[in-house]
Amino acid sequence: MLEQLDYDVSPTSIARLYADFLDVFILDERDEISRAEIEDMGIKVQVLNTVMHTPRDKVALARDILESL
Repeated sequence: MLEQLDYDVSPTSIARLYADFLDVFILDERDEISRAEIEDMGIKVQVLNTVMHTPRDKVALARDILESL
């Protein structure tokens, strides 16, 4: 969808779109290279494993997100 709207397809681009009302950005471990650029926007970044293969993975991610808030 971002590409069709002529936006860069990246976590940084998504953070820019939501920067006006975003306090915390959940960033996948694979995208950690984008962390500093997002933090430079004044957004807190929490790096987590967001890939969920099992129900246990989903519960773990939900807990990690709640703890980061």
